[in-house]
Amino acid sequence: MIGDDDWDSFFDPAELGVLVELHVPDQRPVTVGGMWSKPHGRETLRRAYTNGAGLRGAPDEKPLQIATRDLPDAWRETRVVVEGVAYAIGDVISLGRLRTDLLLTPWQERSDTHGSWLRP
Repeated sequence: MIGDDDWDSFFDPAELGVLVELHVPDQRPVTVGGMWSKPHGRETLRRAYTNGAGLRGAPDEKPLQIATRDLPDAWRETRVVVEGVAYAIGDVISLGRLRTDLLLTPWQERSDTHGSWLRP
């Protein structure tokens, strides 16, 4: 039976993987192994690929696999750094009991007024 440690060779930077830094607020950064994934097809997106004017767009998310055991509880607030580039986790997709895909989007600092235009 495949266990957690069987994926370590896939996530090893000397093999197929990359080093992933997880920066959870108010905690020390943690470095784990990960591996870039194949982009998910359009059928896995929950939003349409068109805007109100009917223009087609492509998502800027990049899927990255990590071991499920390495996924922080506060993943929505976690900054992920891979190969020197910072990302936010837009969503997570379970790939079974051992692996999780992080759907990464470019990181942007948030302020206290972030999204205030949405609030009444």
